[in-house]
Amino acid sequence: MGSVDGRLLTDRWTEPYNGKSKGELMGIYAAIGRQLNTDAWMFGKNTLCEGYFPKKFHTQDTTPLAHPAPFIAERTSTRLFVVADPDTDILYESATVRGDSIVCILPETAPAFYLEYLQKKRNLLSVWRIKRR
Repeated sequence: MGSVDGRLLTDRWTEPYNGKSKGELMGIYAAIGRQLNTDAWMFGKNTLCEGYFPKKFHTQDTTPLAHPAPFIAERTSTRLFVVADPDTDILYESATVRGDSIVCILPETAPAFYLEYLQKKRNLLSVWRIKRR
């Protein structure tokens, strides 16, 4: 489940009426996804980074793997959280978002050093590499 307009960054919102906080509204968004019984949900990269993982991953060595393949880590939740990271620079400090295992979509040109970092952290359920057009 994704947002209707891709604008879940709450700093762009006007203040909610009736005393609710912006965080409470995000909780309502998450609750709707659970009520709809979705298998997965997603934020855009900017929303994910602003709300959960603000630090960036930096590496000097951008050499990709010669033969990239998906990495499957242990799944720890029934629902999945999906994010596309074409820049391969999210510094994950947790394996979950709101308790849901993360699936990260990366380009096939993802640096080997970044993929190694993710696998050592056992951070992601899956890493899929896609070709850039």
